[in-house]
Order: sequence, then C-alpha cells, then structure tokens
Amino acid sequence: MSPEIQFRPYSREHAPILASYALDEVYCAHEGWAYPSDPDRMLAWAERLADAPSDDLVRVMAFVGDDPVGYVDFQGDDAQEKELGYAIAPSSLWGRGLGTAAARAALKHGFTSLRLERIWAEAVEANSASVRVLEKSGMRFLRRGDDARFLGVPSHYRQYEITREQWMAQQSSPDALGA
Repeated sequence: MSPEIQFRPYSREHAPILASYALDEVYCAHEGWAYPSDPDRMLAWAERLADAPSDDLVRVMAFVGDDPVGYVDFQGDDAQEKELGYAIAPSSLWGRGLGTAAARAALKHGFTSLRLERIWAEAVEANSASVRVLEKSGMRFLRRGDDARFLGVPSHYRQYEITREQWMAQQSSPDALGA
C-alpha cells in the first residue's frame, strides 16, 4: 500500500526543514548541491523562498502524518500548464515508495486544486529511480531532452507529460497505474 501524502503550503515554518536537506551528503550529490553547505546561508535561502515566493512557483511541503518527507513544486508562468518537480528528503527515506506517492498526489493536486490542463516533468535518464517515479505516476514519455550529468555520469533528460484528460481517464481505471 502506498503511503498517503498530504501537502501543506510552503511557509517560513518549513524553512529549517528545507535547509536541513543541505546536511544530507547523498541528497546533495543527487541534487547537484554543494556539500557541505553553510547552514546559515541555506536557512536564509529557505526563508527567502517563503517570504518572497516567485510568481511562477508553487511549492508545497509533503508530509506523511506529521512527518515531513520532502516537497513538490509546480513551476511556470502559464496558468494552464506547469513543470512538476519533487524531492523526497532526507535520503534515508528513499526506496519506500514516497517519491511515487508524492508524484501521484502532486498530479491530483495540480489537476484538482490548481486546475491545470497539462503537467510536464523531466528526469535525468541516469537517475533511474526518478525516471521510474514519473512512469509509475502515469506520466507519458514525450521526448529526449538536453544533455546532463548525474553523479558524474554523462546522461540526458527524459521529458514526460500528462494532460488533465489523460489523468482523469487513469483515475477511472485503477489498473492503469498498476497500483
């Protein structure tokens, strides 16, 4: 059974949680963040995200019960479509199905609460776990994207998308996602 993910709007109270991800060496390597990072600088950055959010970014914190497990972003200036981003952290939580649960919950949030018509995402092909999350969430491969490196390995992005209509069809067919 998939963990149940709930979202809470990102606020200043979540800044220490987000900043703490910079203390996780494995997480930082996967995100391409410098490690170790200055904790005060990371906290200031996380507070700025809450105090002065970008007009083209919607960030929500992901929780299982009262435990924070990461965040989800919707980014882009088009009101009908956004890019989905997600992170499960700390890295000790990886491998438990939280990424897929967060991505599925994010699609529901994007299509029902944000009223989006299309959601797209991309993952570096060498990050096979992230690619699997997008595929298991029901997103469809769209095309090969730009070249990239992941943990020092040359690779490229894989771009995915799903429309509201496709997502709604999946919801009426429980077997469609191999739940």
